[in-house]
Amino acid sequence: MATSLDLGKFQWSSFVSYKRFDANKDSVDGAAVFTSFQTSGLHRSQNEIDDKNSVRAFTAGTNLSFSFDKLSVGLTGIHFRYELPLQRKLADYNLFLFDGRQVSNLGLSYKYGLNRYFFFGETAWSSTRGTAFIQGVQANPADQIGLSVLYRNIGKNYNAPLAGAFTEGSKVNDEQGVYFGAVVQPIAGVSLRMYADFFRYNWIKYTTVAPGKGQEYLLQLDYKVTQDWKVYSRYFLEKKPVKANGDFTKLNLEQSREKVRIQVEGILWEQLISKSRWECIWYQHEQKSFGWMVFQDVGFHSKSNSQAWWLRLAYFHTDDYDSRVYAFENDLLYQFSVPAFYGKGIRIYANGKVKICEKIDVWMKVARSWFLGVDKLGSGYSQIDGGKKTEVKFQLRFKF
Repeated sequence: MATSLDLGKFQWSSFVSYKRFDANKDSVDGAAVFTSFQTSGLHRSQNEIDDKNSVRAFTAGTNLSFSFDKLSVGLTGIHFRYELPLQRKLADYNLFLFDGRQVSNLGLSYKYGLNRYFFFGETAWSSTRGTAFIQGVQANPADQIGLSVLYRNIGKNYNAPLAGAFTEGSKVNDEQGVYFGAVVQPIAGVSLRMYADFFRYNWIKYTTVAPGKGQEYLLQLDYKVTQDWKVYSRYFLEKKPVKANGDFTKLNLEQSREKVRIQVEGILWEQLISKSRWECIWYQHEQKSFGWMVFQDVGFHSKSNSQAWWLRLAYFHTDDYDSRVYAFENDLLYQFSVPAFYGKGIRIYANGKVKICEKIDVWMKVARSWFLGVDKLGSGYSQIDGGKKTEVKFQLRFKF
């Protein structure tokens, strides 16, 4: 349940949630606990069936914000309580992550605009005695130039189950970093986008054996050829520490991942859209590997907007999983898909929406992948004999 009230310069929102979720349950000294969250959504084996809706969670939160002229200030609080205590695997990388039955967070945020500058930031605390801080500024010193800087400092003890902060890692925990971004439009139809992100960890991660630091860079050139056609080229470089096997023990070794992409898209006819992409990747860690992918998309939109379709034909070829290539795919309503492609194969999919009548919409997606030179895909309950994989999705929406 949730509610939101507009009280003039004050806005207040609150929610409360009580639901079951999938989790891996266990017993420690005769007491029931859960050791991890089960997020696959699959219930194929007896263990997965036992994990289904096995733990309850209570969550409540509120936000009060105040807006005055160019300044906005907000105060946010949230509390989580699990039916059973969470007890993670005993490992160094889990030392500062939340264990127990309940955790609370409190955050104070602001936004302020001044001429060509926009400032924003937040300071947050968690009941695990951790703090997190983020501060950013966006500036437009000239009409053709946009700049941004963002600093983040998230403590090792900070834990927030629903946080969605600007971070390099998947968890909002133990990370310091600074991000610099810029957009420059030197002439009409041409734009140059770039960013550099520098980050460090003060403790061990799942993929590391010691604290470390890394960098990430992106440079993209967009060119509008005509009113209907545009092309962009992108270069991406990431370097960060990842654990590797040494002579006597594991150690951190720099992992490098470089990507180059060229994409051309435009309108073939009034209702027909074309998108072509070529992308390759160079990977280096304990060994080197290379991969590339090319695809052609065709999209159709009816004039009445009662139908919309996307078709894709793709070919990929990578040395191994390390040089995998990611590609966004259109999907059902409120869903998105960014699968990883590795090995050697062909991918084709069709995705569409049809408006049956004023109150009924239908979405569907059919995809098929051919993996060349393999006799099985996956393992365990997900294993498929042969090198072909087919996916079918269907969604019906009724509005009333």
